[in-house]
Amino acid sequence: SPSRQSTDAPTAKKCKNKKGNFVYSVKKNGVKYRNCSWLSRKSEAFQIRICKKKVLYYIDTKEEKTYGPAQSICQLTCNSCSPCYENPNSKFFNRVVEGLVKTLTCKQLK
Repeated sequence: SPSRQSTDAPTAKKCKNKKGNFVYSVKKNGVKYRNCSWLSRKSEAFQIRICKKKVLYYIDTKEEKTYGPAQSICQLTCNSCSPCYENPNSKFFNRVVEGLVKTLTCKQLK
């Protein structure tokens, strides 16, 4: 698939895929991680789907490490380098209700 890169000149130089893994899926039986190399070998349609839909962060309390979504880790592959990049599916903290973290998506703000 063709390499996609930000058209924003100052950002394009800084745009790269980070080392490490992103959260691919979170299920009752555990978390699946993938890396940017794996994602870059997939079709462009698959890359877009993963970059736009998979927006969860995961905190591994055993390793004391936070894993981010593909759009944060694989910025070159996901074309998410621009300072103005916005994914309507991205989630952010809203409040805590009865001990549970409640989030909203960017889309819900509009």
